[in-house]
Amino acid sequence: VGQTNQNKMKKYSIGLLFFLLVTCLVNAQALNGTSEKYKLANGLEVIFMEFGNLPVTSITLYVDAGTKDELPGMQGLADVTATSLLDGNAQYSMINQDALMASISSGISSNANTNFTTLSGKFINTSIDLGMKLFSAIALKPTFPKEQLSNAISQMITYNKPSKMDIADLASVYSDFVVFGMGNPMGRHFYAEQLKKVNRDSVKLFYEFYYTPKNSKLVISGKPEKEKLKVLIEKYFGPWKAVY
Repeated sequence: VGQTNQNKMKKYSIGLLFFLLVTCLVNAQALNGTSEKYKLANGLEVIFMEFGNLPVTSITLYVDAGTKDELPGMQGLADVTATSLLDGNAQYSMINQDALMASISSGISSNANTNFTTLSGKFINTSIDLGMKLFSAIALKPTFPKEQLSNAISQMITYNKPSKMDIADLASVYSDFVVFGMGNPMGRHFYAEQLKKVNRDSVKLFYEFYYTPKNSKLVISGKPEKEKLKVLIEKYFGPWKAVY
């Protein structure tokens, strides 16, 4: 029985290895010779990675800002800032923004992790003009409304209590503490009383300091109308300047 199980495991491992190899080759072939990289005058790096045949464009803004950049007593600030990007901006209220996304069958999400923050959206090429206008407004003109910011913080506190956290999340929190220690931002985790002190001013400062052209990359993938999109990128992201 033991020998039979070993043979089955070998066959399974070989099959899995073959599947992964084929997948890597297909992905490499899809991306081969379809990339382009350049910078705008303000220092923003733009990267095109084209693949596929569907007339859909995926846009992701990578910002070099995450947990690693949080000061003591400001745990969770990177995540709160990223989440608050979608709470409305100088051009669209949150309600109008969401309605517009629905009208052009698109979606935009934001996320912060240990090393960086991402703002991502997917758009049908026929709606790319409006999509880029909306995407740039979210990325470059957030207003961080106090009410939505307060709701986001309350939600983080409610669902990240040890009594409600998944065992894997708890393990991650404590292992980071053991590995990095309290002296390292990656070893610290937010707690209720500390997180309540995060306000619009601290979020706005974090955004203005880290969200800059030279600290970001704009990655375009899918099957974009490249020349048209280059014009839109210059139009909406070309005037972007660092506050500091």
